[in-house]
Amino acid sequence: MLNKIVITGPSSSGKTRLLNEFKQNGYSIIEEVAEDVLKKMPAHSSENVYLRQRIMTDLQYYKELNIEHENIGLKNKVIILDRGLHDYLGFSHHLLGEQIYFPKEELNKRYAMVFSLQTNGFIKNNIRIEKNQKEAEKIYEFVIQEYIKTGHKIIKVPNLAVDPFENAALRKEYVEKKINEYVFN
Repeated sequence: MLNKIVITGPSSSGKTRLLNEFKQNGYSIIEEVAEDVLKKMPAHSSENVYLRQRIMTDLQYYKELNIEHENIGLKNKVIILDRGLHDYLGFSHHLLGEQIYFPKEELNKRYAMVFSLQTNGFIKNNIRIEKNQKEAEKIYEFVIQEYIKTGHKIIKVPNLAVDPFENAALRKEYVEKKINEYVFN
């Protein structure tokens, strides 16, 4: 069985560092699609917001679908996703005032586990959609609601150290322990 594990969290929560820890330990990681799309259709542009969000949502869906088909029949396979489909739906709900339509049967209990990282403070860059920490937290509330309303249990991952690299290593151990308990028990 393919176990799709989502690592999510507000911007600047340490997802990239945590995912790099998993990558260095041989885990299969599915990168988020948003960054590539935002490079071509910048977040600060108000033009085609719906189109941009629809593209990201569809790309994420097809990326996941492709992974599912490539891994049919594998037993206890774990794939870690840098954000899941629900993240894109939550962002869209915030930005557009409504959710992009997606068939409910495609959303319900789509992932084996969803890990939510506690924020580390907001860092603005040229790609992020959010303007500040408050907006990042507001968007993230929409994201979490998307997971909850489709039957996903959220496992909160706190900050475990002040140093960002030590924090990532400790978070990896914490998440990996939970994954192993779920997959192999």
